[in-house]
Amino acid sequence: MRNRRGFSGGAYGCYMLLGYCVKKFPLRDRVKPILLATLFLLCFLATVSLQIFAYSKGIFAPVWYTNGLLLAAGFFLFLLFSCGAALRNSRVISTLSYYSFALYLVHFPILMLLAPHIASLGIESHVAQVALLLSADLAISLALCIAIARIPNIGSRILYLK
Repeated sequence: MRNRRGFSGGAYGCYMLLGYCVKKFPLRDRVKPILLATLFLLCFLATVSLQIFAYSKGIFAPVWYTNGLLLAAGFFLFLLFSCGAALRNSRVISTLSYYSFALYLVHFPILMLLAPHIASLGIESHVAQVALLLSADLAISLALCIAIARIPNIGSRILYLK
């Protein structure tokens, strides 16, 4: 059964299965971080290219939430972040890790609000538009999550922070 975005319950199960595989099979010990970073970038850029291609043909394809390439990109990024102590001990990674679920909850409405404004800026390159949109979405979402988390007794309950 699919929800309003067309995201099936099977996709959630797929994420759970990937998490189990990461935990039980130590891939991060067998694969070099540079390979993981390369695979992440290739999968992510392929997803962006597929979206741009679909839009150029006048087709609205919900690539971001139903694409296996994006699932693979997330998997490789997760493995990359779990590779080294320097990454795990990084303040940026720690902050993103702490607010990750809150960012997931907040980012999509902000993305929908920002997208028309970014498109109206007159930037010719679609890749530059996507990069600007993603970085602005992350910055605003993170700032909003940090602000909401500072509300006593409410912020942690709204965003499910521990």
